[in-house]
Amino acid sequence: MSLLPEAAALLVAAGVYAGGLEPGLLGVSAHTVELPHLQRPIRLLHWTDLHGRNLSRMRWNAPAPDLIAFTGDLATAGRDLPRTEATLARMDAIWPAAAARFAVLGNHDRRAGRAAVIARLEAHGYTVLANRGELWRGVWIAGTDDPHRGRPNLAAALHGAPQGAPTLLLTHSPELFPQAVAAGVDLALAGHTHGGQVRLPGIGALLTASRLGRRYVMGEYREGRTLLFVSRGLGTVHLPLRLFCPPEIAVFDLIPASDSGL
Repeated sequence: MSLLPEAAALLVAAGVYAGGLEPGLLGVSAHTVELPHLQRPIRLLHWTDLHGRNLSRMRWNAPAPDLIAFTGDLATAGRDLPRTEATLARMDAIWPAAAARFAVLGNHDRRAGRAAVIARLEAHGYTVLANRGELWRGVWIAGTDDPHRGRPNLAAALHGAPQGAPTLLLTHSPELFPQAVAAGVDLALAGHTHGGQVRLPGIGALLTASRLGRRYVMGEYREGRTLLFVSRGLGTVHLPLRLFCPPEIAVFDLIPASDSGL
C-alpha cells in the first residue's frame, strides 16, 4: 500500500495549521529576573516583529505592565504601516496605565520608512532610542540602531549610565548579544529571528536571518552576569506561516537582587 496519499494529507493539514491557525495562537511567556541595585519591582512587557499585522481582535491575556518595550519591525513595507494602527490602539486600550514605552527600530522598519515608523510609535507614547539611553526609575534603558540596516553603537547607547544602575538593552537582533555580555549589561531583549518561524521536531529552526545562526534563536540565554532574551515575535515575514513556533509576547517581573542590599 502506498503511503503517498497519507503523506500528502499530512502535508496539507500541516500547511493549513501553519498558515491558518498557529499564527493566531498568541502565547504569553513569563519571566522573573533579579537585577542588582534595582530600586523597586518593575513589570516589563516585551513585544516585537509585528510586521504590519492587525491583531486588534486577538486575545491579550498579559497582566498590566509598568514598562512596555518594543524591539523593531513594526511593518515589513510602507503599505503595511496603516494596519499597525489598530494593533497599537488596542494595546493602548488594554494597558493604558503603562508608565513608559520605549522602542528601537528593525531592518524592515527602514524599508517601511524610518520617519513614518518613528512617527507612528511616538504617536502612541513610545520613546524611540537609536544608540542612546535614558534613565527611568533608576534603570538605564539603552537602545541601539539595527545591526542589519543601521549603524549600532552599544557604547553610545550605554554612555551616561549612572555607576551601578541596572541596565536594560533593547536591540532588534541578537547579533549584539556578545557585545552586551562583554559590556556587563544586565538584561538584553531582542527579536528578529521569529524563533525560526518554522521549526521541525529534532531539527529546530530552519532559518533565523541572524549572522550568528542558531546561537540565539528564541528564549533565555544566561552568559556571565547578562540575561539575554530573544522573542518569537508576533508577525511573519516572507511566508505567512508558523509551525511549532507560535507568536509571543513576554512579561518580565524585574525584582531587586537578593544581594543588592534592598
